[in-house]
Amino acid sequence: MLLTLITLTPIIDNANATPPSVTTKKATIKVTSKKETSQKDKSTSKLIFTTLPADGLKINADGPWKLVIKSVTGGKVATTEFQRPEWKEEIAGFEIPLQADKFSKDVEVAFKMTTFVCTKDKSTCYREVVEDKAKVSL
Repeated sequence: MLLTLITLTPIIDNANATPPSVTTKKATIKVTSKKETSQKDKSTSKLIFTTLPADGLKINADGPWKLVIKSVTGGKVATTEFQRPEWKEEIAGFEIPLQADKFSKDVEVAFKMTTFVCTKDKSTCYREVVEDKAKVSL
């Protein structure tokens, strides 16, 4: 007799949930938005990618951080690749300009982000590459 184990994940309505995040083993990438300007035909916002280290770890600002935007639904970005010079230490991540579509209330972004975290004493450091999608409200 062959037995198959299936794990079911419940579907949860998260309309009032906290901003989406992608959990990895060593860090969490939290994606949020900030509205900058709103005009008749367009809205300018920023997508903010923040790295939150796992318990017992801290951000390593020395690593060659990188963010690649793979696709955006509901808006456009002028640049799709961001390197260490654009990385912001105060948020441990990237803040990128977004041109939202005229009637978009939210944006879905597919991304790949290379992060760096270390143990608190810096005896062990980790390079973590997170590749996923996040949906954020504008």
